[in-house]
Amino acid sequence: MIIFLYGPDSYRRRKKVKELTNGHLVSQFDFVEESATGEFEKFMSSQSMFESVKFAVLKNFFEYEDAVRFKDVIKNQIDSKSTTLLLNETNEPPGEYEFLKTKPALSQFFGGLRGEKFYDFIAKEATERGVALPSGKLREIAIVCAGNTWDAVNELEKIHLSGGKYAGEIAREDFFWLVSAVSRGKLSALERLFLQKEDGGKIFNILAAYMTKKGERVTEFADYDVAVKSGKLDYEMALLDFCLGGKAGF
Repeated sequence: MIIFLYGPDSYRRRKKVKELTNGHLVSQFDFVEESATGEFEKFMSSQSMFESVKFAVLKNFFEYEDAVRFKDVIKNQIDSKSTTLLLNETNEPPGEYEFLKTKPALSQFFGGLRGEKFYDFIAKEATERGVALPSGKLREIAIVCAGNTWDAVNELEKIHLSGGKYAGEIAREDFFWLVSAVSRGKLSALERLFLQKEDGGKIFNILAAYMTKKGERVTEFADYDVAVKSGKLDYEMALLDFCLGGKAGF
């Protein structure tokens, strides 16, 4: 049997892998490691001493520059009842592996979640953790995390570890996490900071220091600073322009 899981949402892919491999003795092969090819060949040529079905998870397989050499080996396992190969990948398969996306192979795509689908994902994850949150809090997490499933789950884990109690707002210690999100142009994170009535100057100065340390958009922040101090715009407008990639024309 061949199972192909792919797409940018690594959290949901990882969760699906755990679901499918639960209860099985699984061999793992990460093809960014040089030893993976030899170990995989050995796995395919050997018999399992403990289970009637051999189960292997292949990761970063398409990163291997000579992946085509295993095409027939993998394709021949599609109808196998003694071997299951699960490929867990971020990207679409190259042309020679298009067969992974069609039956009889089993495939599932894990794309980014937006809108109500992302809200439903957060609600389901909260329920699984025994975390009871009002819909407003769930939507707040959805806005701040902007489709990032890992960020949403991390926020739920923090709430779960605190006893599953809703404090009424995102914790104050998340200020720096939100600033980090702003540094990546996340407008929703900036909106959340404004809703928390954080000082625009404070956000700007911390963000400027953070970007300077990373060596990114340093000149741009210097220009914003001059514009603010000359009265041409305020810190809030400078931050908005930054998130919009300078498209507001200030």
